[in-house]
Amino acid sequence: MQNFLKLFICACFLCVLQIALAQTNQGKFSLQNYSGIAIDGPHRFVTIAGITGIHVKSLKTKVSVQTTALASEQGSISLWMSPLEDIDKSHNVNGSLMYPLLSDTYPPGVVDSSHFSIYYQGSGYPRLIARFTNGSFWGQMDYGVSPFVYAESLPVKKGQWYHIAVNWNKKDESLKMYINGEMVGHNYSAKSFMRSQNKLYIGNPLMVISHLNIQEKILSAKEIESEYKSLKPSTNQTADSLIQSLVRPVNKGTVKPLDSSWKKTYACAFNKPSDLEGWTFQTGDKFRDKFTLKVTEKGLLWETPSIIHTESRGYLWCPFQAEGDQCIEYEFQLVSPKGLALLIMCASGTQGEDIIQDQGLRKTGSMSDMNANYRNYHWEYVRRVEAMRTDVETQYVNKNPWAKSLFVGCTERLEQHRWIKIRFMKTGNQLTGFLDGKLIFEVEDNASDNNGPVFNAGRIVLRQMYATSMMYRNFEIYQKNENASVK
Repeated sequence: MQNFLKLFICACFLCVLQIALAQTNQGKFSLQNYSGIAIDGPHRFVTIAGITGIHVKSLKTKVSVQTTALASEQGSISLWMSPLEDIDKSHNVNGSLMYPLLSDTYPPGVVDSSHFSIYYQGSGYPRLIARFTNGSFWGQMDYGVSPFVYAESLPVKKGQWYHIAVNWNKKDESLKMYINGEMVGHNYSAKSFMRSQNKLYIGNPLMVISHLNIQEKILSAKEIESEYKSLKPSTNQTADSLIQSLVRPVNKGTVKPLDSSWKKTYACAFNKPSDLEGWTFQTGDKFRDKFTLKVTEKGLLWETPSIIHTESRGYLWCPFQAEGDQCIEYEFQLVSPKGLALLIMCASGTQGEDIIQDQGLRKTGSMSDMNANYRNYHWEYVRRVEAMRTDVETQYVNKNPWAKSLFVGCTERLEQHRWIKIRFMKTGNQLTGFLDGKLIFEVEDNASDNNGPVFNAGRIVLRQMYATSMMYRNFEIYQKNENASVK
């Protein structure tokens, strides 16, 4: 009888223990005290704008929670983060500019070894990433799809709080990310989710982490917004305004006719076969025969293969270098519902040389060619591929090969099967872009910020990614410097 009583008590204890463990598998970890977390190493609890969170003071500190919720078919995970310094994109240095927030491996900074991680990236692209995979997710994206979601840009400010929420649905192959109640990214082709380890490590020495919440259910956008507003500090307007400027379309103005100081120096209607003469098509040999590039009465039709591969993309180089202040205008039409298209300006070698005449084009359609090998400004104005938002038309302007981000934002979604006019201007060190009559960006380059000179000359290039079908017509170049020649 006594033995039976002991067994009964043990069974009850195990039952209570299992219930307690189940409660740690999903639920709330305040991170404001020692409740529910394991800590080994230097740390402290810090209060910023009324919210208290944990701060690890060493890369060797282990702060962890136990959970199996990430192995569920669907769910959500959220946390609050506040940086101890202003942080934005910068050149890499000796040491990592990767700031782990959550990771299922230790040390957390080695996110490429993790099956699950959320981290902020101070160099490279993009800024904030949540992923259910290890290794290079861009390498995976070059040949298929990958379970990750991201925010393209996110400068973070000391004293501000950032509520980060991620929803996943493995069956539907979807991921969504929200910051301060705003959806900043989604991925509807997220395949091959890795199974997370049952322990999550928290934090890095530059950030305070608070209110970790893991649930085996998807939160609606309203629930996420409500979760943010329930703790939002009254002083958080700086963070909110910046995030909203990145993810909400803003009316910045309308296009105006060019004044008389601009002279048309080149025109190509793309309505007769001879219009394509002098233009140079660049791609690899692997799928070259699967591209369509032909001039019709309605305009130039360019179709890229639907295969996801680094070589299922291509460039179309204009016949000459343009020099001085310049304005490129043309009309385009989206034929396919998906795809990605770029307009590139001032493409030249690192010493300003003509790439085609001095070097010859590589046999590749990969974007890494333009990102790493040549000087140029590139504008991604149609972006409808995996892991990019489709509720709006996201916009991205970059300076290469320094990977200097000049603009990240969005506009209203563009209509399919309608001619839309684009204008990309360079006047001195100012770059301006218009789409469909609306001002998208007006930014300045700087030759003194360790990101190369302000470009003055180079080829104009069109680029399309895989699964993209578009038409082009009435391509024109205007120049303001009458002494500069395009030929």
